[in-house]
Amino acid sequence: MMMIDYNHRYINHALFTIGYCLVSACFCFCRFVYFTMLSRIIGPFKAGSFMGLMLAIGAIARALGPFLAVATLEVSIRFCFGAAGALVVFGQILMAVFWKNCGKHIHFK
Repeated sequence: MMMIDYNHRYINHALFTIGYCLVSACFCFCRFVYFTMLSRIIGPFKAGSFMGLMLAIGAIARALGPFLAVATLEVSIRFCFGAAGALVVFGQILMAVFWKNCGKHIHFK
């Protein structure tokens, strides 16, 4: 939110480049950690189906995400960042609710 001047819709190029590099670098590391953790939770027997489903959902999100972002930017920049922030908070709430149910699969104990 610090990179955009809301009045003039000006993006600071230096901050944008730094943010882009950080997101690009973190995505590579976080994706492997996430899929490793997920494979330990769902177990070895249905892992292929669930991992394929997660990859497909991620591909759909990467394909449709830019179009949805542009649509929300046409409404308001604050709405776009608010919607993204709400999705992050919603994910954290879901994680807190289901945290006790997440554990190693019986096969891995």
